[in-house]
Amino acid sequence: MPGDGRGDLAAERLRALLLSAAVPVAAVDDAGCLIGWNQPLADLAGLDPERDGGRLLIDLVDGALPRDLWRGPVEVRFTLIRGDGGHVAVRGRASRLEGHPEVRLLWLDAAPPAPPAPVDPHQIRHLLERAPVAVDIGRLGEDGRRHVLFVNDRMVELAGTSRDAYVAKGGNVTYADEKQREVVEAAVAGGGEVRDLAVAFRDPQGRVYWTLMSGSEIVFEGQRAAITWLYDISEVRRAEQALRMSERKFRDMFQNHGAIMFLAERGSGRIADVNAAALAFYGYPADVFLTLSVRDLEAPSRPGTSGDSPPLRHRLASGEVRDVEIRSTPIAMPDGSTADFAIVNDVTVRQRLEAELKRTAATDPLTGAFNRRHFFERADLELRRLRRTATTLAVLMLDVDRFKVINDTFGHDLGDEVLRRLTAVTRQTLRETDELARFGGEEFALLLPDTDSAKAFETAERLRRILALVEIDLGDAEPLRFTVSIGVSIVGPEEETIEPALKRADQALYRAKREGRDRVVLSTPGRAAGALQD
Repeated sequence: MPGDGRGDLAAERLRALLLSAAVPVAAVDDAGCLIGWNQPLADLAGLDPERDGGRLLIDLVDGALPRDLWRGPVEVRFTLIRGDGGHVAVRGRASRLEGHPEVRLLWLDAAPPAPPAPVDPHQIRHLLERAPVAVDIGRLGEDGRRHVLFVNDRMVELAGTSRDAYVAKGGNVTYADEKQREVVEAAVAGGGEVRDLAVAFRDPQGRVYWTLMSGSEIVFEGQRAAITWLYDISEVRRAEQALRMSERKFRDMFQNHGAIMFLAERGSGRIADVNAAALAFYGYPADVFLTLSVRDLEAPSRPGTSGDSPPLRHRLASGEVRDVEIRSTPIAMPDGSTADFAIVNDVTVRQRLEAELKRTAATDPLTGAFNRRHFFERADLELRRLRRTATTLAVLMLDVDRFKVINDTFGHDLGDEVLRRLTAVTRQTLRETDELARFGGEEFALLLPDTDSAKAFETAERLRRILALVEIDLGDAEPLRFTVSIGVSIVGPEEETIEPALKRADQALYRAKREGRDRVVLSTPGRAAGALQD
């Protein structure tokens, strides 16, 4: 705030407000920096005056700030990163300090869990059926009984029963310890999730088997439900129990066990011993393997990997990289030293399945282009980068000309092929950093980072010319060609959301339609849709 009398008055009003407010409140200047907060917010988010004073608000947020945050008394939700590294979900609204619009106020409180994101069963059912882990999706009915909405063969096999019996009993699994059931159900019912929790079950024959359980709440076929993933670790548990045997019995178990195992020296990580399963998995001869350390096996993390504990990646002798999870425990060696006894789980298939679930949630099933929701998430990230680096960002709206005529004349199957070919050719034409999303029907949006108006117009014009050359085979008839109209807009430096630029691009698109189609029109901030560019 300025150092004049008006600034002193603003500071005095802000101090009074922060002292009197009973709910968590943050004060932010026009640059997005924290200039003050009250004690309830310090308790909620673990803020420290020396560390957090003057920090950008976005640096304290996990992900992007909601686009509607500064639009007035609209409730928004996001997640704060606490000073201790933890996370807290919050909801709130924004306002301005009375008489001092340069000071923004953010009124917050802890948010209840957000509704789970919907899952499209048609996109994931075939993936879940083929998953190498046991999967169950169920819900509690009004009668208090659990109803199974989906179960794969692996879950039925693990439960030691038939599919009909499993479904009839609402999930025919019996916890070996009922306390574990209470822990799991409480976590999921509270909107949270269970991640890699070791849980023991008992099959109908009384045998106990151990699993790593992951579970969370989802929406499946329009119903709130809970999805459960079970990874059978019974062999791993038996291997851990074998550590209590004599050295001779342990050696027999170690060498002949089907699980991937090795011993590594503590500190140096040098591999001291491996079993046959490890030699087969990694593909190294034993004499070579024993010259390696655990670090020699590690490969770089997958680009874009996030989370508290992403899987490790190990490189095999063939050069192939696999996702792995390692459970290790220290054991005493005969010479008195201590080694790490490690059991490796290959989770590559599971990781690919989870990645595919995320991909299907972000893409349009017909064309493979990103969907509207993903476009706005990416736009938020680019807007944050735009404010930090003072670069440029272009938005294009693209529409297939006379698409209804194509559908009415040749049928919807051929219309769908037009959209698929448009998507494929556009991706080949754009840079890797550019984003293409289908907004609906024959309308697409493009996001071009680090692109000014001249470059954006040039890119749009090149794309228009290339798409006009695309031919759709009609058999004996002449191939079908189609054209597109494109509106171009540049995000203004003062704009906090992508919507104004999208609106200008949309206006420019419809001007292109009115002026005859098959053309590009450029609009810039502060102007109506501009004249056609030559």
